Amino acid sequence: MIIGGEKIKILHTSDWHIGKKLYKQNRIKTYKLFMDWLLGLIRKEKIEILIIAGDIFDVYNPPHEAIDLYNWFLSEIQRSELKRTFIISGNHDSGYLLKVPKHLTNSEKIKIVGEIGRLDEHFYEYKNLSFTLLPYFKTNQLQIWKEKYSINRDLHESEEAILNSFFMEIKELTRRKNIKNNILVAHHLFGNFEYSGSENLVSNTGISNLSVTELSKIFCYGALGHIHRPQKVSKNYNFYYSGSPYPLRFSEQENKKVNIIEINPEQEINVQAKLIPQNENLIYLKDTSKNIINSMDRLETNPDQDNFLKIDLTYDTIDQGLIGKILDLCEKKNLKLLSLKKFIKEDSKQIQNETKSLLSDKEIFYKYLKEELGIEPTGENGKKLYYLYESLKSEVKISENSKGKYDF
Repeated sequence: MIIGGEKIKILHTSDWHIGKKLYKQNRIKTYKLFMDWLLGLIRKEKIEILIIAGDIFDVYNPPHEAIDLYNWFLSEIQRSELKRTFIISGNHDSGYLLKVPKHLTNSEKIKIVGEIGRLDEHFYEYKNLSFTLLPYFKTNQLQIWKEKYSINRDLHESEEAILNSFFMEIKELTRRKNIKNNILVAHHLFGNFEYSGSENLVSNTGISNLSVTELSKIFCYGALGHIHRPQKVSKNYNFYYSGSPYPLRFSEQENKKVNIIEINPEQEINVQAKLIPQNENLIYLKDTSKNIINSMDRLETNPDQDNFLKIDLTYDTIDQGLIGKILDLCEKKNLKLLSLKKFIKEDSKQIQNETKSLLSDKEIFYKYLKEELGIEPTGENGKKLYYLYESLKSEVKISENSKGKYDF
């Protein structure tokens, strides 16, 4: 039974990808707003245990502002009413970096596992619960377990066999300790999942997918990370991907959630998903040059959100002023255009010939500034660069007219 006959609440989240940009759009505001909301939910729901199942950062060497935000969140955890926080590294994380703020991570309250190690570095107890923390790993990182778990020490067992031996040791350990509720925290591919399109599913482990059927005999809940779409991976067992807390691409249109797991004194488990409020509205339009303006006219935007727009535009008619109309509508509807990709109908030779002149040199230059350099064309730096560009064009024209060739 749970000590004192009390229920225990656990919150499961993953795949924050702090530092990731949407095209070149900085999203540090989005990450901070989510963390503020999460801390408020932890207080409101009286959460005892927080689980972050990997991919805290988007890259091994994240920008300083991403690291600063992570450190701030850890400091807030230390001051919170949380009893334990379990964090594992994902395939985007540096396990070492996650533990760098020693004054925050070397405590009973925060446990971080960034790489394969000894059994006692993966197994933790809290009241009458156990937590097995399995970070993302590559095949070569299993060497330490191969040396321990390989039968007859020939080191030729498959990765699946090595992992199975590890899980069997966990099972025996929890049996000896008489722990009934065991929770797995892992960053890998499990069961029958649906991916959102923004994940890196290339496996460096030699294991494409782990079955939850046998694991369900050991663990009452699987707190999984790696897949960005929130979902239960098996109808019969409590193995969940919490998903990313915000869209990481325009293709992610599903609601974003965190899971709250409640274990009552009778050791019954209840899983409740909580919707995450979004400060961004990601809009993706795939349309033709003939219909795009009408489609944009029908868009409903929220003045309290950052409305980001991606357009895939196929030309079926010629409209020399179309780009200008699109930009004007963006301003009118409080839309920020992050991506505009243009395509040509394969069956229209006229379109192929005429679209070469659709963009003015100014529009091309603005596009280069925005998409390649990340500079806002109408900002101070953008205006300076365009002035230099126009000055250079004038010099080239003068030289060309006087000598019949370019003179730099």
